[in-house]
Amino acid sequence: MNRRAFTLIELLVVVAIIALLVGIMLPALSRAKEAARATVCLSNLRNTGLAIQMYANEHGNHYPPSSCGLHENAAENWWINALQPYATTRLLYRCPCDQATTFMDWAEPPPVAQWGDYRWASYSTNARFDFEQLSRLDAVPQPSHTIYACETPESVVGADHVHPEMWFSATDPKNHVAHDRHLGKANYLYADGHIDQLVLEDTWKPGARNLWNPKKAPTWSGPLDY
Repeated sequence: MNRRAFTLIELLVVVAIIALLVGIMLPALSRAKEAARATVCLSNLRNTGLAIQMYANEHGNHYPPSSCGLHENAAENWWINALQPYATTRLLYRCPCDQATTFMDWAEPPPVAQWGDYRWASYSTNARFDFEQLSRLDAVPQPSHTIYACETPESVVGADHVHPEMWFSATDPKNHVAHDRHLGKANYLYADGHIDQLVLEDTWKPGARNLWNPKKAPTWSGPLDY
């Protein structure tokens, strides 16, 4: 029986085809993996929203406070700890795409003096909600258009909130929001508990749009938009 072996050229062609197919598939697999991580992150924020609703039902319809304006010894009252009884896992506060290596172990936290060196969560709340007149769920005119929490970049440590009222240029939010963590977008939790994945400009654009001001969202109200 005659048996014909592959020639070197034929083997090289087969290898080239396999390499081409792998090259085509890898980006798709990478995007699928990233989409799965983004879904977990969205689930984290969705569960945070549910925890907030349960917390509010037991605390006079108030949102849980952040560390903004609260003394360090009141850490059990900060939203990260205050919502824990309504969550099933501490992974609720960490996005799977967050590569930070200095996450705080809230079960066994280090001395208070060292807290500034640790990352408290993948997410931060909107500090505008810490003002007394906006700290209730029923005090926000348009909660479905107002952002309550966002993702933060790994560089943010020693904080659990952001200050949108201190943003003045289009680049300012990029230092505080992980605006491109999920294929150019980020996940956001609204004051009414729903979540969305958006590009940063859809949430804050000087002179045009501001979903961060609980009093005026989604419109822009002035030069500093307070």
